[in-house]
Amino acid sequence: MSTTETMSIKDRLLNEHTSFVNLYKSGNAHVNTVRENAINAFAALGLPNKRNEEYKYANVEKIFTAEYALDLNPSPILDKQTVESCLVPGLDAYKIVLVNGIYSAELSDTITEQGITVCALGEAFERFPTEIEQHFDAYTPTETDGFAALNSAFAHNGVYIHIAAKTIVTKPLWVLNIGNAANNALLQSRNLIIAERFAEAKVVSFFASVSTNTNSAISNTVTELYVGENATLHHYRVQNGGSKTVQVQSSEAHVEANAKFISNNITLNGAWVRNNLNIALAGQNSSAELYGLYLPQGTSLVDNHTLVDHRVPNCYSEELYKGIADDESTAVFNGKIFVRKDAQKTNAFQSNKNILLTDSATVYTKPQLEIYADDVKCSHGSSTGQLDEDALFYLRSRGLGESSARALLMYAFANDVINHIAIESLKEYVDGLVSQRFLAY
Repeated sequence: MSTTETMSIKDRLLNEHTSFVNLYKSGNAHVNTVRENAINAFAALGLPNKRNEEYKYANVEKIFTAEYALDLNPSPILDKQTVESCLVPGLDAYKIVLVNGIYSAELSDTITEQGITVCALGEAFERFPTEIEQHFDAYTPTETDGFAALNSAFAHNGVYIHIAAKTIVTKPLWVLNIGNAANNALLQSRNLIIAERFAEAKVVSFFASVSTNTNSAISNTVTELYVGENATLHHYRVQNGGSKTVQVQSSEAHVEANAKFISNNITLNGAWVRNNLNIALAGQNSSAELYGLYLPQGTSLVDNHTLVDHRVPNCYSEELYKGIADDESTAVFNGKIFVRKDAQKTNAFQSNKNILLTDSATVYTKPQLEIYADDVKCSHGSSTGQLDEDALFYLRSRGLGESSARALLMYAFANDVINHIAIESLKEYVDGLVSQRFLAY
């Protein structure tokens, strides 16, 4: 893509923001200020390119080869039968449905359990000004990331989830994101999840596609997560879209004192997938656990960027990401542990492991430690290689065929991540999909 074409995309988005503001000007002054500041940031930043170190291996220009329109008021039509086809068998959860990034109350469950509030984010702008002013755009790197700035500028009707203090949610909150774009659309979805003091919840962001046309869509999603003091929040992200799926998924978590945040990201399918996970451990004795599994195939790209920011003393983080790259696919892992000067007594551990199934698959891995405190325990490590020939020989000597032996080794490798899924029906579902994938090799 030429520079002229890149600029035309940027200019078109800047022009469309005027129409967006006219349509969706909020009664909340904070929201309007965020949008204005964000579009100014986007005007300065533009979309990332390969000169940006954070996007060095993820060619953003490649995903804009078609002309994408920003759909300001999408009106997707889906029936409940189609929605049910995207659910996990045996799932017992509160269903929250977004179609093309827009919350649908009609397709979602009505949640009557006390202490849980779910609505469109645009509705929350007006109904819950205190929470919005405290949390909306408080944790997103709008000033440094062009995709984040673009999302904040056009933030409107994703989903708002509020879990009141001391509420223990009895069932998982299943946020089903269904892609059904009728044209080449640039979809902007913004979500805000708040777990107040002593609250406990499991939230699953599940991405599926039901579109049967030849068009594709770019989904640029930002989810802000606030974990209050002594709260526990599990956030699972499962990406199982179509072969043309293009996603930029950013999760921005802020974790208060004595709170726990657990993340598990499973990427099964997608043409071009960028996952950003930024976690701020902002209160003493807070902790974060990060798990990830990515299985690129064909010519797909999966790029995982994580940051754990240890801001205060006595915090803990643990990270394990694993990838298996097949065919001519590309996998990227860039994980940073950042320990600030005052964050003494930090314990932080990070591991990234990858398997290459072909000579034409590529993995770029960059684990990082940036430490400014002197009383810490931190480690990181990375490994990339092929399946262990000795282990293959051992299994085959015990009667397994070559394909079965390879599948068993790959399953054992991936199972370290799958086992950290605490929702049994989701764990069984992911386990089954992964097993089928490996048996097909």
